[in-house]
Amino acid sequence: NFITNSLDGTFTGGFDCNVIHFDYSKTTPICVYNIVDPSTGGPQIVNPPYVYGVDVTSDGQYACAALGDGSIAFLHLGLQDLIGRAEMAHGSAVSQTLFPAFGPEKFLLSSGWDQKLILWEYLLPTPAQVKAY
Repeated sequence: NFITNSLDGTFTGGFDCNVIHFDYSKTTPICVYNIVDPSTGGPQIVNPPYVYGVDVTSDGQYACAALGDGSIAFLHLGLQDLIGRAEMAHGSAVSQTLFPAFGPEKFLLSSGWDQKLILWEYLLPTPAQVKAY
Protein backbone atom coordinates (compact mmCIF):
# COMPACT_ATOMS: atom_id res chain seq x y z
CA ASN A 1 0.00 0.00 0.00
CA PHE A 2 1.24 3.50 -0.80
CA ILE A 3 1.41 6.33 1.71
CA THR A 4 -0.87 9.22 0.78
CA ASN A 5 1.01 12.44 -0.10
CA SER A 6 4.33 10.62 -0.12
CA LEU A 7 6.56 10.33 -3.14
CA ASP A 8 8.59 7.39 -1.95
CA GLY A 9 6.81 5.21 0.63
CA THR A 10 5.07 1.89 0.23
CA PHE A 11 4.34 -1.11 2.45
CA THR A 12 4.45 -4.84 1.91
CA GLY A 13 3.66 -7.80 4.10
CA GLY A 14 3.71 -11.53 3.64
CA PHE A 15 4.30 -15.03 4.93
CA ASP A 16 7.49 -14.02 6.74
CA CYS A 17 5.31 -12.23 9.36
CA ASN A 18 6.99 -8.89 8.61
CA VAL A 19 5.59 -5.55 7.49
CA ILE A 20 8.23 -3.74 5.45
CA HIS A 21 8.17 0.01 4.83
CA PHE A 22 10.01 0.58 1.55
CA ASP A 23 11.50 3.65 -0.05
CA TYR A 24 10.64 2.50 -3.56
CA SER A 25 12.61 5.31 -5.20
CA LYS A 26 15.75 3.63 -3.81
CA THR A 27 14.30 0.09 -3.52
CA THR A 28 15.56 -0.15 0.06
CA PRO A 29 13.63 -0.86 3.25
CA ILE A 30 13.13 2.07 5.62
CA CYS A 31 11.94 -0.13 8.48
CA VAL A 32 11.02 -3.79 9.04
CA TYR A 33 8.33 -4.51 11.64
CA ASN A 34 8.39 -8.07 12.98
CA ILE A 35 4.79 -8.95 13.83
CA VAL A 36 5.57 -12.18 15.73
CA ASP A 37 4.84 -11.82 19.45
CA PRO A 38 8.17 -12.36 21.27
CA SER A 39 6.37 -13.71 24.35
CA THR A 40 5.41 -16.88 22.43
CA GLY A 41 8.99 -18.08 22.61
CA GLY A 42 9.39 -18.80 18.90
CA PRO A 43 7.60 -19.18 15.60
CA GLN A 44 3.91 -20.09 15.73
CA ILE A 45 3.32 -23.41 13.98
CA VAL A 46 -0.48 -23.32 14.01
CA ASN A 47 -2.18 -20.21 12.60
CA PRO A 48 0.87 -17.89 12.40
CA PRO A 49 0.42 -14.12 12.06
CA TYR A 50 1.03 -13.96 8.31
CA VAL A 51 0.45 -10.45 6.96
CA TYR A 52 -2.51 -10.45 4.54
CA GLY A 53 -3.04 -6.70 4.18
CA VAL A 54 -1.63 -3.34 5.24
CA ASP A 55 -3.23 0.11 5.22
CA VAL A 56 -1.93 3.55 6.20
CA THR A 57 -3.82 6.51 7.69
CA SER A 58 -4.25 9.50 5.40
CA ASP A 59 -1.78 11.54 7.45
CA GLY A 60 0.86 8.80 7.09
CA GLN A 61 1.41 8.50 10.86
CA TYR A 62 -0.07 5.05 11.52
CA ALA A 63 -0.49 1.75 9.73
CA CYS A 64 -2.38 -1.41 10.53
CA ALA A 65 -1.80 -4.96 9.37
CA ALA A 66 -4.36 -7.72 8.85
CA LEU A 67 -2.90 -10.90 10.35
CA GLY A 68 -3.53 -14.58 9.77
CA ASP A 69 -3.99 -15.36 13.45
CA GLY A 70 -7.17 -13.25 13.61
CA SER A 71 -5.56 -10.14 15.07
CA ILE A 72 -4.77 -6.64 13.79
CA ALA A 73 -1.40 -5.00 14.45
CA PHE A 74 -1.05 -1.21 14.82
CA LEU A 75 2.19 0.54 13.85
CA HIS A 76 3.42 4.06 14.59
CA LEU A 77 5.42 5.05 11.52
CA GLY A 78 7.16 8.05 13.08
CA LEU A 79 8.41 5.99 16.02
CA GLN A 80 8.96 2.95 13.78
CA ASP A 81 7.37 0.73 16.38
CA LEU A 82 4.58 -1.79 16.87
CA ILE A 83 2.29 0.08 19.30
CA GLY A 84 -0.56 -2.33 19.81
CA ARG A 85 -2.44 -5.38 18.71
CA ALA A 86 -6.13 -6.23 18.70
CA GLU A 87 -5.96 -9.91 19.63
CA MET A 88 -8.74 -12.12 18.23
CA ALA A 89 -10.25 -9.23 16.27
CA HIS A 90 -11.87 -11.91 14.10
CA GLY A 91 -12.70 -15.58 14.65
CA SER A 92 -10.21 -16.55 11.95
CA ALA A 93 -7.65 -14.85 9.68
CA VAL A 94 -8.12 -11.14 9.01
CA SER A 95 -7.97 -10.71 5.24
CA GLN A 96 -8.00 -6.92 4.88
CA THR A 97 -7.89 -3.67 6.84
CA LEU A 98 -8.85 -0.21 5.61
CA PHE A 99 -8.83 3.28 7.05
CA PRO A 100 -11.92 4.56 5.18
CA ALA A 101 -12.09 8.02 3.59
CA PHE A 102 -15.56 8.68 5.05
CA GLY A 103 -16.20 10.19 8.46
CA PRO A 104 -13.64 11.31 11.02
CA GLU A 105 -10.13 9.89 11.13
CA LYS A 106 -10.94 7.39 13.86
CA PHE A 107 -12.48 4.46 12.02
CA LEU A 108 -11.01 1.23 10.73
CA LEU A 109 -12.73 -1.46 8.67
CA SER A 110 -11.58 -5.06 8.80
CA SER A 111 -12.78 -8.18 7.04
CA GLY A 112 -11.95 -11.74 7.87
CA TRP A 113 -12.33 -15.34 6.85
CA ASP A 114 -15.04 -15.55 9.50
CA GLN A 115 -17.30 -13.72 6.99
CA LYS A 116 -17.50 -10.57 9.10
CA LEU A 117 -16.96 -6.94 8.19
CA ILE A 118 -16.22 -4.99 11.37
CA LEU A 119 -16.19 -1.23 11.82
CA TRP A 120 -13.82 -0.20 14.60
CA GLU A 121 -13.48 3.09 16.40
CA TYR A 122 -9.90 3.20 17.52
CA LEU A 123 -8.08 5.13 20.18
CA LEU A 124 -4.51 4.26 19.44
CA PRO A 125 -2.84 2.15 20.64
CA THR A 126 -5.92 0.23 21.82
CA PRO A 127 -8.90 -0.21 19.45
CA ALA A 128 -12.46 -0.55 20.74
CA GLN A 129 -15.04 -2.34 18.64
CA VAL A 130 -18.04 -0.21 17.65
CA LYS A 131 -20.23 -2.33 15.45
CA ALA A 132 -20.03 -5.71 13.71
CA TYR A 133 -22.01 -6.68 10.61
